[in-house]
Amino acid sequence: MPEKTGLSRSELLEMPIEERLVHRDVYYPQHIQFPEKIRIHKRVELQKLMEKLLLNFDEKKFGQEMIMKSIFYEIMYMIIEEVTQVSADEELEQSEAFLRYIQDYSNCYEKKIDIAQMALEYGMSPNKFREYFCSIMKKTPKKYFLDYKM
Repeated sequence: MPEKTGLSRSELLEMPIEERLVHRDVYYPQHIQFPEKIRIHKRVELQKLMEKLLLNFDEKKFGQEMIMKSIFYEIMYMIIEEVTQVSADEELEQSEAFLRYIQDYSNCYEKKIDIAQMALEYGMSPNKFREYFCSIMKKTPKKYFLDYKM
């Protein structure tokens, strides 16, 4: 492979440093909370990925490490997807909490309604807050508060 690119093997193994990425936050596994057991719904896909990982582990060829990393990242993505999926009960609980928050905010008549501020207080970006608001209330925030005050 190095012959085809005109680069030597040592040039392909070195990675340039991007200065803009040097000072970014770094997360370590001990900072992430994982459940003790994870129920994988896509077991067949996971099994195929694990077999592919094992097959590549046994082979000694150029680019093996990169292939193994990409398979590993696919497996991790699958696991993270399973962990972060919200169950129907959790979704109901979140929407009820959201409705209580909106109700409390609506009852403060002296407060000027600021959607961006509400979003920050609730822990979302303004755009995500608007999307979530519309999905729960079936109206835009502006329309909802206008109707509520009338």
